Amino acid sequence: LETLILTIIFLKLNINTIKISSYVVGAVTAFKTLVYDTTFLNKLDLANLINSTRLFSFLVTIICFYIIYKLLKNNKELLSKNESAIPVIYSWAASGFLVYILFLELFENHAVWISIILSVLALVFFLISKANTKELRYQSIAISSMLFLKVLLYDSSNLRDFNANNLLSSTRFFAFVITIITFYIISWYLESKKDRLDKAEFVLTNIYSYAGTILAFVLVMIEMEEFWISVGWSVLALIIMISGFSLRKKHLRMQGMIIFSITIVKVFLYDTRNLETIYRTVSYIVLGVILLLVSFIYTKYKENLKEIL
Repeated sequence: LETLILTIIFLKLNINTIKISSYVVGAVTAFKTLVYDTTFLNKLDLANLINSTRLFSFLVTIICFYIIYKLLKNNKELLSKNESAIPVIYSWAASGFLVYILFLELFENHAVWISIILSVLALVFFLISKANTKELRYQSIAISSMLFLKVLLYDSSNLRDFNANNLLSSTRFFAFVITIITFYIISWYLESKKDRLDKAEFVLTNIYSYAGTILAFVLVMIEMEEFWISVGWSVLALIIMISGFSLRKKHLRMQGMIIFSITIVKVFLYDTRNLETIYRTVSYIVLGVILLLVSFIYTKYKENLKEIL
């Protein structure tokens, strides 16, 4: 709060010593929050929120730093060239504290909520980012990368699997589905804003799309069993390819073909040898029907093949 007040006074009076004082107090605040508050303050207590001093300490710091970032960003003419990075530092510090406190407070008992909240943050940051606030977009990319790794490496093996009798307990399913939807929405959003993006940023459209498909592919593999995995992959590939044709997106069609290729290899190398006759037969029939559907779709849209080749 003192850092925020000093920043406001500086912006009103343009006094250099007050500006420097605000930087010093801000640095001390960040250091104290990370070193002392993390260790010695009380962790989240849902039964007694007032006692959750660590959470409140972080939240006040985060809110103040975001406000300071916005104030300095709107009054950047008062900053020297050497100080142009200061607003960005406040912004990254606030976002870093926000992600850090999520892991501190929720990782032990509520890990699924970390994935859900990170998905919301990644999406919101992308939606509110503009050409002159690219740091928010970069922060969203950083959060998305962290989210992808957490869901893929941690949630896949440590959260509860799908339970049709108790959907609310299916934490792994919810973590994957919400993350997948988020990545596809961001990919669509980037596609809609492609005129404002440079070439490096436009690549993110495909990256987010592939990330969503990879997680969907893994979700089918870990939630289904035996021949149902082949069935699930085939259906997933078909849905993605149909979407690729209807939306005229080459990268979606390519993703569908890749999943089909993996499914065919699995059917011939694994299902043939390890499944019982009835399951092996069903696996072949389902795959055959879906491949016929794909053949029909490609025949109908054969003029669009040139976009893929």
